[in-house]
Amino acid sequence: EVAEGLSLYQVLGCEQGALFAELRACFKRRALSVHPDKGGSKEAFQQVLAAFETLADPVARANYDRRHAAADRARQKPDDSTPAWQTQ
Repeated sequence: EVAEGLSLYQVLGCEQGALFAELRACFKRRALSVHPDKGGSKEAFQQVLAAFETLADPVARANYDRRHAAADRARQKPDDSTPAWQTQ
């Protein structure tokens, strides 16, 4: 089963900088482990497939990486209520 809140890279079990061949290998491994015919669920398999389709497309991957990086920066940005000593 695929957990909620994971990045597409985590869904596939790959590093963010993975090359296409690595993405494909991760997809094959993960797809086999969550495939409905192998005891997994249809939903988990569809999540793995969608993650691979997004990351295998260079334009979609670049857009995803850009959005994901912006979200990470927003989460790490201290708010005004955080004392300065905690952000250094």
